Amino acid sequence: MLRNLTLTLFVLFCSAGAFAQGGTTSILHVYINDPNCAAVTKVQAVMQDNDRRVIADATRQTDRCHWVVKTDPDLFPSARTHFSLRLAGLRARTPCRIPSWNDNGYAVIKFDLLTPVRKVTFTPLPEMDLPYVRDVPKYNPAVDQECGESGILGVFGSKDSKWTVEEVDIDHERLRLRYIESKKDVCGLVVSSIQRVKKAMKQQEGEITLPHDDISDALASQRKGDSRCHAPVLGGTGIEISERNLEHRPLYQLTIGWE
Repeated sequence: MLRNLTLTLFVLFCSAGAFAQGGTTSILHVYINDPNCAAVTKVQAVMQDNDRRVIADATRQTDRCHWVVKTDPDLFPSARTHFSLRLAGLRARTPCRIPSWNDNGYAVIKFDLLTPVRKVTFTPLPEMDLPYVRDVPKYNPAVDQECGESGILGVFGSKDSKWTVEEVDIDHERLRLRYIESKKDVCGLVVSSIQRVKKAMKQQEGEITLPHDDISDALASQRKGDSRCHAPVLGGTGIEISERNLEHRPLYQLTIGWE
């Protein structure tokens, strides 16, 4: 009798541990807790910060706020993998969250916060690959994950889309173009911190062009501590470093547009 009781407790303990630790799957159940969820026409998911591969295999269920996302052929460990969504129809995005593992053996995420987005397009002169990172904050510290969704412009997609970063929450995301000065410049140019960009968006302008000198000035300003991405640099050193490094880079002009 004691042996059977011990075995029963062991099985229960292992089962509880499995639910706590999650499982490995290629199917994610998503619930959009928003009164306008029926207006969503398409769901795309980004898994584990990979903005190069946006997952488009998502199907609406009978409950119009419930979608099933399939990550085939990739499997994911639910307890260690975060996701965010891009929602067509509402023109919104979600924070990054890790799924829970429910009693039915499903990976589930409930999103109750949607933020409005814009499409941001870059035109470098001359053309070159532009690696980027989207630093997404914790909107709700209790359930969200900070994440850095990354991709490369100019490599993937069609001629019209390869310079575009889709569904950007420009008011909260920190969109960075990396390696603007050199291959050691991991931080890069924080687009959302450029004063001309902020002013143009506020005035509803749809596009601005930054010549070489303006790019240098923006980098120098961020090096002085205006952007948390760079360590502060005192005096004129930041300007000198930016100008010197940019002399060895072919980026003479950068046009930024949004809609």
